[in-house]
Amino acid sequence: MNTDVDAPSFEARRAALSLLEAMIPGSATVPGADEATLRRVEEVVCEFSPEMLSVWRASQRTLSAAALMTAGRPFHALDARAQEATLTRWSVDPVLRGPFALALLLAKLVHFDRDAVRTRLGASLPVAASLDAPRWL
Repeated sequence: MNTDVDAPSFEARRAALSLLEAMIPGSATVPGADEATLRRVEEVVCEFSPEMLSVWRASQRTLSAAALMTAGRPFHALDARAQEATLTRWSVDPVLRGPFALALLLAKLVHFDRDAVRTRLGASLPVAASLDAPRWL
């Protein structure tokens, strides 16, 4: 999928990446979200519906603008503590909790499905070596 159509500005990309990094910060054992996660999220959105990519990007800009309105700075300019507090507010805000929850769900589904992340966690997909064709076939 080509996710470069109507490519976002540097500022929009930085906003989206900072949101993902704050939503999935990682730890010693769990890799955090990164540029590869952002690219894969955009690919998945585009695979679902190419028209939705612009909606996804607009939602990222909206969340960043919400941080600007409440914290006085764009989300990416906040320190980690302020970012976490902002995410916590969004999770209960009657207007932002839906878009935030959807963004978080999609980010987690995509991030933890990446081969590099599963490998780092020691997980593997249960893949059968061979399958017999069902009798009805």
